[in-house]
Amino acid sequence: MSKVFTIGEILVEIMASKIGQPFDQPGIWNGPYPSGAPAIFIDQVTRLGVPCGIISCVGNDGFGDINIHRLAADGVDIRGISVLPLEATGSAFVTYHNSGDRDFIFNIKNAACGKLSAQHVDENILKDCTHFHIMGSSLFSFHMVDAVKKQ
Repeated sequence: MSKVFTIGEILVEIMASKIGQPFDQPGIWNGPYPSGAPAIFIDQVTRLGVPCGIISCVGNDGFGDINIHRLAADGVDIRGISVLPLEATGSAFVTYHNSGDRDFIFNIKNAACGKLSAQHVDENILKDCTHFHIMGSSLFSFHMVDAVKKQ
């Protein structure tokens, strides 16, 4: 019944607690927080009252669980999320500069979301889809591009 679908990465975000905290020194980190640009997008559209769903992959771990639970609690159709038992859920570590700029270390390519391919797309859940959103940041992987082409 979902009218809007997106495809792309689901991950957790772990943020430095202090501005100016570098990656190469021990520090205090906050998180994990549900994240990933496509997941954030679809969660916000669902909160506007539009039936939505997402196609992605997460690992069979606590990071995958926090994302699935958040999306489901907000009303996102999660039938398109594949849980890959041998992969870890993606992550993004973030530090902030005094200027407001940010630096990231992403674990996407070698994570569950980086394994998303055409085989993970169930066309049956897209039968009522009227809008299919493709996040540009999700096109980092040839497997992901093949999954998008399936639509």
